Amino acid sequence: MALPRYQNVGVEVAGGIRGLDFPSRGEATRGLDTISHVLDKMSESFFKEAAVAATAEGEKYGAENAPTPEQIAEARKLNQPVAPIGDSRTYFGKAANQAATRIAAKNVAVDAELEMGRIQNDIAAGRVSANDVIPRVNALAKGYSGALKEFDPVMARSVEADLALHGNKMFLAASKKATADAIAAQGAKALEAGEETYRNTVKNIMANGDQFLQGPTISGNAAIYTVQQQIDDAYAKAENQFNSLPKAARKEAMKNLPVWAQAEFKSFVIDKIVTAKSEDELKPILEGIQNRQYEAFFTANKDEALTIKKALTSAINEFEAQPKRDLVQQQAELRQIPANYDAALTSGKTITPGVVKSDDEIRKIFKNNPLAGEELIDKIKISRETYESWLEYKYKPATELNAERKRLKDELDSSPFGETAKRLAALKRFDAVATARDKMLADDPATFAANLPEVKAAFAETQKEGVSEVQRTTSWEKYGNTMKSVQMGLGLSEHEVKILPKGVVDGVVAEWELKKGGQNIASWLQSESTRWGSMWPDVMKQLQPSLPAAAPIIATMQSFGQNSAAIKLAELSGTENTKALKQFLSENHETSKGINVALERVMKPFESSVAAYADGPAVAEQWKGAIKTLAAGYVMSNAKSPKDAVDQAYKEILGSQYSFHDTFRVPLSVKNPDVIAQTANELKFYLKNYDIKVPPSAMAQATNMSEAEKKDIYIRSLREFGRWVNIPDDRFGLRLIDGTGAGVRRADGSFFEMGWEDLSNPITRPMFSGGRQTTPNPPLPRMN
Repeated sequence: MALPRYQNVGVEVAGGIRGLDFPSRGEATRGLDTISHVLDKMSESFFKEAAVAATAEGEKYGAENAPTPEQIAEARKLNQPVAPIGDSRTYFGKAANQAATRIAAKNVAVDAELEMGRIQNDIAAGRVSANDVIPRVNALAKGYSGALKEFDPVMARSVEADLALHGNKMFLAASKKATADAIAAQGAKALEAGEETYRNTVKNIMANGDQFLQGPTISGNAAIYTVQQQIDDAYAKAENQFNSLPKAARKEAMKNLPVWAQAEFKSFVIDKIVTAKSEDELKPILEGIQNRQYEAFFTANKDEALTIKKALTSAINEFEAQPKRDLVQQQAELRQIPANYDAALTSGKTITPGVVKSDDEIRKIFKNNPLAGEELIDKIKISRETYESWLEYKYKPATELNAERKRLKDELDSSPFGETAKRLAALKRFDAVATARDKMLADDPATFAANLPEVKAAFAETQKEGVSEVQRTTSWEKYGNTMKSVQMGLGLSEHEVKILPKGVVDGVVAEWELKKGGQNIASWLQSESTRWGSMWPDVMKQLQPSLPAAAPIIATMQSFGQNSAAIKLAELSGTENTKALKQFLSENHETSKGINVALERVMKPFESSVAAYADGPAVAEQWKGAIKTLAAGYVMSNAKSPKDAVDQAYKEILGSQYSFHDTFRVPLSVKNPDVIAQTANELKFYLKNYDIKVPPSAMAQATNMSEAEKKDIYIRSLREFGRWVNIPDDRFGLRLIDGTGAGVRRADGSFFEMGWEDLSNPITRPMFSGGRQTTPNPPLPRMN
């Protein structure tokens, strides 16, 4: 407005001045406007460039500082929110936020799928019931929601909704499986209970016959509860028990009732004939059949009554016509044959060929009791076939046994009604063989496997005379490896394999007890270690539960040249010396405290190298105990300070054997131990050259990604979060694990592992100059 301009000189014009201008001012204004316009254009250009730069910097910052899968998982477990990245006010902040959110979304997907995969595996393994699914999923969803609510509320709600959907699906699947399993189990129990109840009732009826029931009746006389009435009641009870079965199974079970009744009656009669001392025990049964008292037992096959009558008549006539004494012994021996077969099956012994009689010989011995003879022939046939199956299958690989059982089961499932009994019997025989085999294999794997030809041949090699010490060790190594491969082929896992039979283990333990003095113990362990060579750790692992905890450590120390320290530790591990050390430490608190403090310091690298495994703490405690024992001995006998004693014991037991790195240790005895850590870490940049398998649960929700993209993301995560750890037996090398602690696997499912030999040569990255590679890339290590 013009009014303020003139107030300074005391001039005031009411209403202001409109349209007034001066030529000089107009010219100046136009010049200034031009300059202002140019400056505006320049500012706009500078602003756009600055915005582009800020966006690029923001994206880089967001990518570098996005929350990792580990950070998200940790925040979820601790119920702590993840801090937001960037802001919504600046180009830098917006770009950082968007980049971090994109990466976090993928990381959340990885972590969420791993967790959901664990829940799914627990369901499949039966460790989680349907009722436990929803609480676990809800807890998982709540964890993500709490962790992401400040970082990205939309992502938090999306993840929570996705997990709820997946959780409901898993709950429904688990519920359906649990219901089906419960129905099947209930049906099987109902059928088993109904059959057992019915058979027991039939046996009771046969034992008691008609029953006289006291009580009021129309005639005033005691009522007679006949066999027929008792059978009818038992039939009705069984029918009621079978009501819970599916229609087809219920119909089949009801058909079997008369068959079961007849079989029980026949077995009852045969047992009576076999065990009867006189004809008086058989005549009441024959009279009951003749006066139709037992007619209810023959509804399945009426002709069976005539057969049983003939057998009873023959047995009664035999009592009346001739003594049974001349046949009793032979018949008793024949009746023992099925039991002999069963005993041979469970003990692993063989049947003596002369003991088994032919069917015709059995019929001849039972000529005056043909029914009992035929029954015995059937029993012997079943036992013999089961035993022959045992001979055929007991040393077959587990894969062949599984395939054979599946074949028998499929035949049973598809068999017509007339073939069901026969095929069911074949399956039962096979299962009996498999059960006996598995029990013997589990009880004493080495003794069981020792009967195989390849194991016998390998053992024979160890017994040859006139061979060198090196050849002897090689033969024992071959024997141990043969034992291992044979037992794993029979179906045992590597952890279940045993190199020594139980009897041999007991003998070794007894031999240890006879050793007196550290020199004897150390020398014996050294000789055994030399004898078994590379198999000694497996043998020692089997012996360890029965020997002092320091035994395997003493043997290991000698292999690294620590003989005098090993002898000292062996002496201190004796019962009397162990008591003396405990008393010394209990009476010298400062010494004990000093040893423990020094132990905690020196053991940290070793504890880190075993932390990846479930038994890591126990392994660390075993070695820590040996170091403490030796250190206490040095303090007690050599007057060393606790620190110096622990340092010396640590060096002799562990320090002289390994070099330690962040998560693994390297035996100093391997080739080029100083380059192995460098090679292992450099190898993570070449993982794409190997057949790495992406875990099924990793990034399963990323449906828009190709398999190649998922693999690329997984391999990049391994480059950042993957860790090398020792293969449980550190004779072999290193295994790669991912950020979750799970072992990385190859396409065939085996662990991604590298042997010491393969890691002993450094990897040199190729150098490029002018677009050309000037340093050749050496061949990458091969996987074990």
